[in-house]
Amino acid sequence: MLRASLLLSLLLFFGGLLLLQAQDFAAIDQHAMNFKASGDLSATTQQLVAPYTTELEKARAIFTYVATSMSYDCREFHRKSEDRKARTRPEILDRAFEKNLGVCAGYAILFDAMCEAAGLNAEVVSGTSRSGTRRYNPARLPENHAWNAVEIDGKWHLLDATWASGYTDPEVSKFTSSFDDDLFMQAPEDFFLRHFPADERWQLLPETRTAEEFVNQPSIFRIPQTWELSGFSPIEGILPTGETALVFRIRLTGPDKMFLTMGSRRYEMDLDKEGYYYYRLERDEVRGRTVTLRALEDTRIRPVIAYRVGG
Repeated sequence: MLRASLLLSLLLFFGGLLLLQAQDFAAIDQHAMNFKASGDLSATTQQLVAPYTTELEKARAIFTYVATSMSYDCREFHRKSEDRKARTRPEILDRAFEKNLGVCAGYAILFDAMCEAAGLNAEVVSGTSRSGTRRYNPARLPENHAWNAVEIDGKWHLLDATWASGYTDPEVSKFTSSFDDDLFMQAPEDFFLRHFPADERWQLLPETRTAEEFVNQPSIFRIPQTWELSGFSPIEGILPTGETALVFRIRLTGPDKMFLTMGSRRYEMDLDKEGYYYYRLERDEVRGRTVTLRALEDTRIRPVIAYRVGG
């Protein structure tokens, strides 16, 4: 059951959304990025979406505006959790709209409010996000993130304006703006790789999946938009024990080289005729509890996929 769900998830992950592939959002994005707020939220939203007639165009304009006008509030992130949760929706919305600052709740609430002003149905979705190799207990998933669902032409879609906005350093002390439109209306199977909603209906999947399935997936890291990840194996996030060898394959265009790492050990992966980087890891070579596939970009080595060894 778990393997079948993961396989379906990854097949659709690499297939992508045909709707988005066919749609050219360049002009909408340019408009939204150059747009300056004028008046209150309702007036600003009406001006922002005025050039557009379809729900898809309006949702894209709002998404791009929110993601590119706001900056992640690192100081707010380091406030005590109870203090952040004590902020009311109007307080969070005012800070996001007036000061262009917020943590994930600010991005999600601003997107939701602007959609309402534009006549679109949207929801703020809270739940668990996965980043890095941290392991969560499926029985006690933390509610550590917020994102959105939006209804377009009668169908609900998922998006994450916070992650689309840019990224922070590991200490969450500095924010770097870097718009990533991959986080707009991702296929639910793709979105589930890194988002687990507290309300299961916002999985938007044909069959509801469990918290255990969520935490047992591979950890998929964000990569530059100029790269393209189009396949990898194993597809399970927990590597089996007792095998004679573990064979890793990944097709990733863009980086200079690929490496398999375990702690301080690093092995360069070979490239086959099909365009896959691969490495055969013998069982007696396994060290530690994590195996990570990393890509070399100039002098920087980025993690791409991480696995746990033996659960």
